Amino acid sequence: MARTHGRLRCWLSPGDSTYVSSNIGRSKTTCRPVYGRRTSPEFTDLNLSLIQAAYSWPPTLDQAANSEERAEWLSLWQEILDGTCERFTSADDDDSHGTPYPWDRWVFDRVATLILDMTINEQPQVYWEKILSIGPIGHYWIEDFFLSWFRRGLAAGSPQSFVCEWRRMAERAFTLPQWNLEERKHWYDHQRVWWYLLGINQHLVNCWGKEQQILITGMKDIYERWTNSHLEEPMNALQFAAFLRLPATDGIRLDGILWLDRHSPQTDKEYWGEYNIQDIVAELLDKCWMDQRSQLRRKAEQFAAFKNLLTRLAAFQNPLALELQRRIAQAQ
Repeated sequence: MARTHGRLRCWLSPGDSTYVSSNIGRSKTTCRPVYGRRTSPEFTDLNLSLIQAAYSWPPTLDQAANSEERAEWLSLWQEILDGTCERFTSADDDDSHGTPYPWDRWVFDRVATLILDMTINEQPQVYWEKILSIGPIGHYWIEDFFLSWFRRGLAAGSPQSFVCEWRRMAERAFTLPQWNLEERKHWYDHQRVWWYLLGINQHLVNCWGKEQQILITGMKDIYERWTNSHLEEPMNALQFAAFLRLPATDGIRLDGILWLDRHSPQTDKEYWGEYNIQDIVAELLDKCWMDQRSQLRRKAEQFAAFKNLLTRLAAFQNPLALELQRRIAQAQ
């Protein structure tokens, strides 16, 4: 890192530069976990504000002076990410890590940008696998990463690096034990990390526009794979149905209705009693009928699923479902 640290001398006093150079690579992190409160990674003998100020300056990777400097920047950020994630390496399944510190959010935001700028030969999976391996016990950290990932990637026009690495992340998550829990200790947190990885959490609604329809359609197999094992939980169904109302999902909406019908119970009052789920699914069906009626009628299996869900909601006396049934009957 000699060249990178040399450039830092423009930003740091000589004493500070030596301090960063001699400690960033051999620091250890400790953390006092306090549930529900922010927990700071305590890099031994390091001032996090100093490091953050020093390394906030590098622009995008393509602005590195040469390939050697580019590699140095990548190596530096890998060390910083490793140190930041070290608190989650214990095997005690501790769920009291609290919430991210500003340092953590800064690191994950920078890493999200970094991955978008990397080539496949630079092994971006090394960075995002470190984050995915945290699992549900650190769901706040994973959520912060994907908030940055989608906001930056979609704002940049969904470059090929975004499309490729997003798919690779999802495919990898399906294979990670901590992302596919059988026990219920972290069940809610387990659901949340998937919502953020798939971009269906309501905090990400404003990121999706009509121009991302091709991107979402290209991920159809990923969404179907997730629904096959997750829609039996009403909160997952609620999030997914809300997502399917967006213009970006036009290409998977009809299949999404099929998946919802296939994996949701017919008459389970507890399932359909989940807060707002009836209204959201009814709104989805209404949008489908308003915008894709002709296409829906040509797809027998999807149209049957549409009618099944509508009948189910009408049986619960959902007002919009009853109104939609009336409109459909009048149109025939």
